[in-house]
Amino acid sequence: MKKNKNVAGILAMLFGVFGGHHLYLGNTNRAGLCLLFALFPIGTLFLFIKGIVDGVRFFRMTESEFRTYCEKMEKGEKRGLGISAFIEKMKLIGEYRALLNSGAITRPEFKAICKWIMEA
Repeated sequence: MKKNKNVAGILAMLFGVFGGHHLYLGNTNRAGLCLLFALFPIGTLFLFIKGIVDGVRFFRMTESEFRTYCEKMEKGEKRGLGISAFIEKMKLIGEYRALLNSGAITRPEFKAICKWIMEA
């Protein structure tokens, strides 16, 4: 579905605190993070300001810049840059930490594995 940069800008300015523009753009992970941070007063203030900035940025973008931005967002979601992918990586690192603690792998091996997991 083709997204409209003006709609995204309006949603960012009106509902940026709750991640409305991220939800519209299909970035559900970021929308969820916005909802989580909106529970805290300092998070609400930050998200309010960020929503205004995002809205202005969307209005100033050309159509091709906005299309490129949307494509990057979609690729980021498909690559698993969201919360669930991060949690899975942390679980995997925890399993390797148990191997490190048991002596099955060395610290340099553990560090190399952690780097490989985080880059994947």
